[in-house]
This record gives sequence, structure tokens and C-alpha cells, in this order.
Amino acid sequence: MTLPSPIRSRYVGLLAAITTLAVAALQLILFLPYVSSGRATDFGPYRADGVALVYGTTWVLALAIASASWRLGSLRQAASMLMVLAGLLSVAYAREPFVLYVGWEVATAGLWLSMPGKVQFGR
Repeated sequence: MTLPSPIRSRYVGLLAAITTLAVAALQLILFLPYVSSGRATDFGPYRADGVALVYGTTWVLALAIASASWRLGSLRQAASMLMVLAGLLSVAYAREPFVLYVGWEVATAGLWLSMPGKVQFGR
């Protein structure tokens, strides 16, 4: 039994909202003890400090609130939203400029892939 399209799109939007809320909670659970004591923690090319935690959590919560009301028509749109999420988190926690640039490009690609139909560039 398959669900009708409007119901399915609503469930995909709610699943995306739940996923992003879980990511926000995970950020707070992992990094808040370090940040509240005034320290920063490094993990690879990323650094979690107070500003990064606020920026990363704010973007994730904004995407969670927005995706709860979206009617995502396909899994492609949900996947592109998760690409935007991954790119913004990479921008938030980047310690190196190249990692920041790659995260920015991933977020932009996620926005570009979510657009329906053909994309026509200016002539």
C-alpha cells in the first residue's frame, strides 16, 4: 500500500524536521560541556567553540522549523535539504578556509539541486 502524494510529502517534511532536530540536540550534547567551561575542542579540520555552536545550532533549528511546514515533493528535495544542512554545519565549524569554502559550495549545490525543472542561465 502506497500513501497518496500529499500525505507522503508531509511525512517526508516531518522526517526532515525530526532529523534536523536530532542534529541540533546532538550538537548541544557533544559540545555544550566544552563551550560552557570556556574551552574549544578540535576535531580534524573543524573547531567547536561558542560562536560556532551558536551559529550551527541556529541554522539547524531554522531548517527544522522551516522543513516542518514544507511539503517536500520528493526524496530529492529532502536530500538536497540535508546537503544544505551538512554544508552549513561545515561552514559553522570550519577551522581552515578551504573547508569553509567546500562547505559553502555543498550548501549552494543543495539549494541549486532543490530547484524544480530546468535551470536556465543568463545568456
